[in-house]
Amino acid sequence: MHKAFKFRIYPTKEQVTLINKSIGCSRFVFNHFLAKWNDAYEQTGKGLTYNACSKQLTQLKKELEWLKERVTGFVHRGVPMVFVVTNRSFGIRPLTAGQAG
Repeated sequence: MHKAFKFRIYPTKEQVTLINKSIGCSRFVFNHFLAKWNDAYEQTGKGLTYNACSKQLTQLKKELEWLKERVTGFVHRGVPMVFVVTNRSFGIRPLTAGQAG
């Protein structure tokens, strides 16, 4: 038997602004690195690595002051999502514990 719980939150205006900014930053990071990944793939036939994107994100946060304001973990989630989307579009499945080696 499955159980489910529904919760409703009632954020203040400040919290709504913070939530919207955080989601916007994450969306920006995702779209930015998806475009970079697509460009790299078109030019070389290979996409970017996670480490390359992570290093570029650090540099991007130095260049764009507003990107530093958000919660770091929330902004950084945009980078792994690029790899989830691109791997699924190419039919690549992540390795399971038994496949690693």
